[in-house]
Amino acid sequence: MNILLILAARSMSTELIVFLVVLGFIILTSLFLLRGIIKIYIQAYVSGSPVTFMELIGMSLRKTPPHMIVSAKIILVQAGIINITTCDLESVYLARQDSNDVMVCVNALIIAHKDGLNFNFTEIQAHHFAGGHVIELVQAMNTAQQAKMPLTLDEARANDLAGRDILDAVHTTITP
Repeated sequence: MNILLILAARSMSTELIVFLVVLGFIILTSLFLLRGIIKIYIQAYVSGSPVTFMELIGMSLRKTPPHMIVSAKIILVQAGIINITTCDLESVYLARQDSNDVMVCVNALIIAHKDGLNFNFTEIQAHHFAGGHVIELVQAMNTAQQAKMPLTLDEARANDLAGRDILDAVHTTITP
């Protein structure tokens, strides 16, 4: 009887050891595979523009570079723009799979925000994808506003998309 109890205890401890080794292996493998995501998560959290693990994993599965999206979000938050989500930024990247698109739109939004122009991210994104020069458009709108020149966003966009240098046109109108 005692021999059976000892054998049963040994087999249970062996099973427990095997289970713990397998569990440890799974945890270490998961941490190894997710180390990049964990690093990005901590960077975003510390900078004040937190993202969720699910967003980061989703970006990875959609083959969107999470580091680039989170860096753009950090730049926006540091510029005082907090209403842009990671989904907004990711949609810009996914449209053409070009990280330059994201930074062009982010930079244009920051310039507009600092100049006191009331642009939203969707307008900037749409103009950029239509082939417009968003940074020049924002600079032209700011110059026109400072010169008290009546220029609507639609007029500026139309001129820019028609192939005219909108910033030069505003300068020419101000000082002929």
